[in-house]
Amino acid sequence: MVVDVKKTGSFFPLVLALVVFSYCLKTNAGPLLHHYYLSPHGNDADPGTREKPLVSVMSALARLQAGDTLTFLDGVYRIDKEIIIRCRGTKDRKIVIGGEPGGSAVIDAEKVPGLSDKDYPWTRGVIQIEEAAYLTLRGLTVINAHMAAINITRSDHIDIINC
Repeated sequence: MVVDVKKTGSFFPLVLALVVFSYCLKTNAGPLLHHYYLSPHGNDADPGTREKPLVSVMSALARLQAGDTLTFLDGVYRIDKEIIIRCRGTKDRKIVIGGEPGGSAVIDAEKVPGLSDKDYPWTRGVIQIEEAAYLTLRGLTVINAHMAAINITRSDHIDIINC
C-alpha cells in the first residue's frame, strides 16, 4: 500500500495500515509463511535460505509449520536412517516438501538399515509419513531403498506428486 501524504494530507491511512499489519502478525491471522532450503552442502547453523541452506532433513522438518515449504536443492542426499515426517498443515495452509521444479533431488538410502524379520516391507518406508495432514510431497527420487521408498500411515490429505 502506497500512501501519498501530500495528496491525503494525513498520516491516518499509513498508521491504519501499520496497525492492521501488526495485528495480523500477532494473531497469525495473516500468511506468515516460511520457505526453507536444504542442500547436501548446507549447514544446520544457517537460516535455511537459498543462499544459506540447511543440511539435515530432520532439522529442516522440525522447523516446518502450516503453510511452510521445504525445497531440496539439486544433489544427492545420503541418509543413514528413515526420514520421518509428522508435519501437519491445514486445509488452507498446506505444507509442501520437494525438489525444485525441473531439478534433481535424490535421496540415497543405501545406508538405511533393512527391515527386521518381524516387520513387513509395506509398514515402513525410507520416507515415513505418519500422523501428518495436508502435506504435499513432490519431485523427490529415492534410490537404493531396502524397504518401501515412501510409506504413509495414520495420515490424511497427503499428496504424492512425481516421486
